[in-house]
Amino acid sequence: SDAYTEQFRWGDAQERDGEPEEVATAVAAELESQYPEIDWRATAETLRTERGAA
Repeated sequence: SDAYTEQFRWGDAQERDGEPEEVATAVAAELESQYPEIDWRATAETLRTERGAA
């Protein structure tokens, strides 16, 4: 939705030393540590319950 995409912000480009695979691994680890894993089954069940779906 527009409301969702309006929240997206580009940051400044960043450069990192190292081989591409090492950099990708490091960035992935940083993102995984910043954002909790979502229990999609629990989220889906909550949405079903809230919307009255079976």
